[in-house]
Amino acid sequence: MVRRSSDAAELPTFEEKFGYPGEGFVLTRVERQIAAGRIPSALKHVGALKALADFNPFDRLELLTGYAPEPTLGECGSAAYLMGRGLRSLVD
Repeated sequence: MVRRSSDAAELPTFEEKFGYPGEGFVLTRVERQIAAGRIPSALKHVGALKALADFNPFDRLELLTGYAPEPTLGECGSAAYLMGRGLRSLVD
């Protein structure tokens, strides 16, 4: 939008354009690429393309809620902080 507008144009806010608040709101974009050897079995044959409208590429996606910011060293003490960092490292 910025590239296509003139310098004098007043651009809408994120909330005006998309209906979601720009601050304090988590919005996640998810993309699915289907290529080469990763074509889902539901679409492997030309005849299966008839059912393409019913195909959901995100059926295995699970969204979880309950995010909390990572605690700081001062909030939990050095032993708990370092154990937590080590656990996070293993998860990653």
